[in-house]
Amino acid sequence: MDAKKKKKKKKKKKKRERARGPNRPSRLAHGNRSVLSQTLISSQSVVHSSLGSAQPSGRTAAMAEAAQGGGLRGRGVLLGGVQDAPAGRENDLETIELARFAVAEHNAKANALLEFERLVKVRQQVVAGCMHYFTIEVKEGGAKKLYEAKVWEKAWENFKQLQEFKPAA
Repeated sequence: MDAKKKKKKKKKKKKRERARGPNRPSRLAHGNRSVLSQTLISSQSVVHSSLGSAQPSGRTAAMAEAAQGGGLRGRGVLLGGVQDAPAGRENDLETIELARFAVAEHNAKANALLEFERLVKVRQQVVAGCMHYFTIEVKEGGAKKLYEAKVWEKAWENFKQLQEFKPAA
């Protein structure tokens, strides 16, 4: 009887592997983490190991941090959701450069004369690249006003595009 049970168990296991694929781990193999977050984490480690000791830029590090910490549903954070950027990101030169890009693009499209003053708030979302949500303080005819901008960036393709630019509510 034991030999028949073992054979039956082995047959069921092979059937599951065929349905899932031999190189795809099951969802339960990683505890609470989904297969997507595991794939992102493992691909991130492959990228870091191939780079050697090179450190990723601020935006790349933020995307990696979001991929590693944001994949767990039990913590109330969903991978791909809009999240507040880490503290101090408002003073990051690359982020300020993106905010200035947003103001310049808006000025070109709307024939406006807004002047960038400062970056008030930064949020981000991991998409096919990174979607940055900015609250920007600008000077319009001497008066300071708040605007909200949305910039889509794919750093590896040197691509950035202004998606939205509107007055803050």
